[in-house]
Amino acid sequence: MVGGFSTKPGQTDAWVFASVGADQALAWQHIYDGGGWDFASGVACDPWGHCTWVGATTKDGLLMLVVSRRNP
Repeated sequence: MVGGFSTKPGQTDAWVFASVGADQALAWQHIYDGGGWDFASGVACDPWGHCTWVGATTKDGLLMLVVSRRNP
């Protein structure tokens, strides 16, 4: 599993994705676009496929924590 971010002019969006292997298609992906600067800083998955990622976003000029869980 990988957490990262892609930058566009004036904003950054968090992109979190999972793959079984480097040469395999993505098992799932999630793009978090809070409309400002969004970052994914960590991803963890358990053996049953539940994945949680953490990051940050800006809202009203303040940096806020984002925690999201993906269920299989």
